[in-house]
Amino acid sequence: MNLLILALCFSGFVALCMSMERYQAVLPSARIDGPRLRGLRWLGWALTAAALACAVSASGWGVGVVRWLAAMTIAGSAITFGLLPYRPHWIKPGAFVLPLLAAILLWVH
Repeated sequence: MNLLILALCFSGFVALCMSMERYQAVLPSARIDGPRLRGLRWLGWALTAAALACAVSASGWGVGVVRWLAAMTIAGSAITFGLLPYRPHWIKPGAFVLPLLAAILLWVH
């Protein structure tokens, strides 16, 4: 469950990052504008809310919120200090693959 929470936070931050015009120059993708930016923003917030829901359902409100905040910190730090400056071409594939991998591992286990 921890990996799923972390993967959802990572994907949510990537969607929020892609919805900002200043990061579109850094991320290797086509320029996005208009309604697609708003859709990415909504997707980012929905993914972070889904991560919160997973954390709270796994551990309750007391510990779940703390687990969610820890996952948000780790995901944000990984994007900000690791991937964005050094490996920006890994960000978009990671945003798609990590939640799928986490869900499969959770289903198998």
